[in-house]
Amino acid sequence: MDLWQLLKALGKQRLVLVVGLLVTAMLPIVLGRGITPSWDAYAGVLLSGSKLTIDPKTGEKTRTGNPYAESLPVTAVAMSMVVQGDDVRGQIVEAGGSNLYTIITSQQNSIVEVQATGTSKAQASLTVQLVLNQFRKQLSAREQLAGVQADYRVRVESLNEQVTVIPIMSGLMRTRAALVVGGLLLTVMTALVLEGRRQRRSMHPVLASHALALVEAQKILREERLLLKQAKESLELAQREGALTGSALLLGDRGPFGDGHGPQAG
Repeated sequence: MDLWQLLKALGKQRLVLVVGLLVTAMLPIVLGRGITPSWDAYAGVLLSGSKLTIDPKTGEKTRTGNPYAESLPVTAVAMSMVVQGDDVRGQIVEAGGSNLYTIITSQQNSIVEVQATGTSKAQASLTVQLVLNQFRKQLSAREQLAGVQADYRVRVESLNEQVTVIPIMSGLMRTRAALVVGGLLLTVMTALVLEGRRQRRSMHPVLASHALALVEAQKILREERLLLKQAKESLELAQREGALTGSALLLGDRGPFGDGHGPQAG
């Protein structure tokens, strides 16, 4: 079946195509309303501080006595482990945040990135803010226990003016695309199957008439063969009778004495 024949077959099933296309178009819409998309939120902070202080008058350098300022990347890793612990995670959930968050750090710098996933835009953004607040709170509490003066404590500075929140639609979009493709294929296949059945039904009377004509032709052929056989037998019988009659006449002409004359009556 070439493209033109395919289009003709589909055109004869326009009602099936229209219904199938409408259902295919409605399914992604209904699915989109039934599934709540997730939201991802992102924010970053920078740890800054110095382990030394310089006297502005004398220029003398002295240590600040803050162990958390000795290596800011190590401090970032340590605090991220604390904030991602079960205790702090439970506090974040109780405050209305999501437990789906992670903290990304690097040994090369003191940048801390927070990523959170929520069932709504507000929850995702709130989770990031709660995580950063806990990060500052946990670090400040430990510096206070270490006796670090407020001027020498590590500062946690935001890198973003506000939390970035984006919807996660990739899974939903893939599902919608699969539904559209599957619906189109199913509609086309259904239309072709129905058209094939219709054509077979429409051919049944024609085939029946052809079959009846064939039976009649075979019947006539058998009758003709029978008539031909009877005619042949009649011809053979006539030939045999003719041969016998000719022999009898020949014998009558010659007579029993072989003189060419038969017996004469007295």
